[in-house]
Amino acid sequence: MTNTRTEALITEMVAHARTGSDVIPAFFQPVFGRSNHVSAAIRAAVKRGLLVQNGVDGTGKPKYAAVIPSATHTSTTSIH
Repeated sequence: MTNTRTEALITEMVAHARTGSDVIPAFFQPVFGRSNHVSAAIRAAVKRGLLVQNGVDGTGKPKYAAVIPSATHTSTTSIH
């Protein structure tokens, strides 16, 4: 069970990732201090299958990307 602030961060991160950008957790931290909601949002999004780790940033910390949706059906064909 996540709270509303964590859910808002999940929504923001997934929307950011769907634009083709990487989700680097440090960029979602507040200007002053640290927020535990950021790591909770990452864990929840990975567990739900919304984000996947796609490498590390310049400091060796993991970065994440949106999961590419799998095909739900075969391609259409025409009958001649």
